[in-house]
Amino acid sequence: MLLAPFYFIITTGIRFLKEEKAKSLMDTVRRVLSDKRNHNFKYTERSVRILSGEEEGVFAWITANYHNGFFSSNR
Repeated sequence: MLLAPFYFIITTGIRFLKEEKAKSLMDTVRRVLSDKRNHNFKYTERSVRILSGEEEGVFAWITANYHNGFFSSNR
């Protein structure tokens, strides 16, 4: 059976937490996801990470331009 990949990508909010709190949160997410009884997805430790500000900006740019129809061939 093929499993769908699962990504848990955290954005801005976690960068405001103290480092030990952020690490604890990420460790908890990884621990829960590493237990296959909790889900039916393809998971690796690299599937859980914090986006950099630059990456988050790129995704925001893509989203805004998509919603404005800039990627449509009907323009």
